[in-house]
Amino acid sequence: MAVDTFAGVDIIIHNAGWVGYQGIEDTDREFLSRALDVNVQAPTWLCKHAWPYLKRSDAARVVLTTSDRAMYQQYAQPGLLAYAAGKMAQLGIMNALGMEGREHGILVNAVSPVAKTRMWGVTEAPVELKPEWVTPGVLYLASAACRDSGYVLRASNGQFTATRFSENPGVDYPRSLARVAASSVEDVARLWEQIKEG
Repeated sequence: MAVDTFAGVDIIIHNAGWVGYQGIEDTDREFLSRALDVNVQAPTWLCKHAWPYLKRSDAARVVLTTSDRAMYQQYAQPGLLAYAAGKMAQLGIMNALGMEGREHGILVNAVSPVAKTRMWGVTEAPVELKPEWVTPGVLYLASAACRDSGYVLRASNGQFTATRFSENPGVDYPRSLARVAASSVEDVARLWEQIKEG
């Protein structure tokens, strides 16, 4: 066990992954449960048991793994409902644990990697989208040099961009979204283009 060997835990990286394709009409309980076990249950229990040690660490970091297939509609694929649900859940876990860990200095971020691995059915070394090209970003998120929490580091082909969900300016949550007022379904329909501009 890491605690016995290293006398503590400073870093948790949840990088487990499983992808399977099953259309919504064919989705069964076992298939959905497997995806949620890997992407919701596993990081939750992993962090639960590591949390007491992370709270005592001077540089506690948690790195979760999400996917562009879940975050962006244009990259979604038919049959990936279970996978996308689990990977999107990682963002909720990131945000919740980031807030819970704030007072203890525990920073929680996620990586959204694009790499040719066994999950893609790739068995030979790829010439592009190499998994090792994601590594510098993950190492940064797990390091003491990282001072941010709540970011998704998108990593692809040795390139990186950090993103996060941000609220519109002027919002007084939950009473005012500081946006377009509508009091009926007709108003929403009439103002839909403005509402989408968000």
